[in-house]
Amino acid sequence: MGVGVSPARGRYLLRECTISAAINTALSLIFFLIVFGLGRPAQIATLRVDVLPQTFMVALMGSLVPGLLMARAFGLPRRPFVLRAVATAIVATIVAGGAAWLATRGSAGTLPALPCLLVKMAYGALLGGVVTWLALTAGFRRAGTSGGG
Repeated sequence: MGVGVSPARGRYLLRECTISAAINTALSLIFFLIVFGLGRPAQIATLRVDVLPQTFMVALMGSLVPGLLMARAFGLPRRPFVLRAVATAIVATIVAGGAAWLATRGSAGTLPALPCLLVKMAYGALLGGVVTWLALTAGFRRAGTSGGG
């Protein structure tokens, strides 16, 4: 977690990132089942398009909700957390979503549903954990505190 991270801050970051990863894993599962289901292979073209809104929403909510909870807990203004969450979602969609989109460009056909589901769940978990960590470390810098929780 870095040099100078207090044990309390480390526990707070770990807890919030783990919660975010778990929630985004579950949401990725639910939305995959709604959009694709498990009864048929997933269309690569649909997966390519689907990764963009998934990235935006995971990045937005994975940084906004923990950030607002931190703002409330530490008495910080909410506006910087909201603005940072929107910016994070836009940048994540361009960078991570764009990379995933480009990686499948030129691909056609279908892929088995279960491996696609597992990849989308892992992607949601990883992205959710990363953006939560970014939001909360920025919040700690804003608060000027090395404590937490």
